[in-house]
Amino acid sequence: QEAMCIVAHDITERKRAEDNVRHILTVLLSLHEASRVLVSSLDLEEIGPRLLEIMRRVANLTAAVICLRDEDGELHVRHAVGPDEVWMIAHETSEAKEARQAAMETGQPLAFRLDSRDADVVPPAGLCLPLRVLDRPIGVLEVYGPGSLAERTAVEVVTGLASQAGSALRGMRRRPGRRR
Repeated sequence: QEAMCIVAHDITERKRAEDNVRHILTVLLSLHEASRVLVSSLDLEEIGPRLLEIMRRVANLTAAVICLRDEDGELHVRHAVGPDEVWMIAHETSEAKEARQAAMETGQPLAFRLDSRDADVVPPAGLCLPLRVLDRPIGVLEVYGPGSLAERTAVEVVTGLASQAGSALRGMRRRPGRRR
């Protein structure tokens, strides 16, 4: 009599673990790259955009913006990466303005949802993180991307890079309205 024996193994967990390890490796390599940027570059104007590009790549962001306070305490865009039409529209929404203000006041990251009316242009989620130097807020890092942006791992990655950005930007002369 003929018989067939089939042995099947569910590899879902293994694939999930492999994806997790791959993601962690990407994050570690990006953190290493960010550290190299901070150590190798003396041009503070170069550091901001390069760190934003690293963040954008590792956290799958659509756009990222660094806003720094001027002498009058007003926040101004210093650096931005991503399509101009995306970050400019997202940056001017009432949700982003409120999140920037709250992040500066509380010193805590704040995730928010953006109005879906501009879904073709504006990503669905944003995150504002205070940039601090010696426990003093000097500005805000704004990132925009998919709805998963508010997940714990994305927030941890962006928070770590924001901490490095704050340190790097500590000595930067603040001139309002300049963007690279």
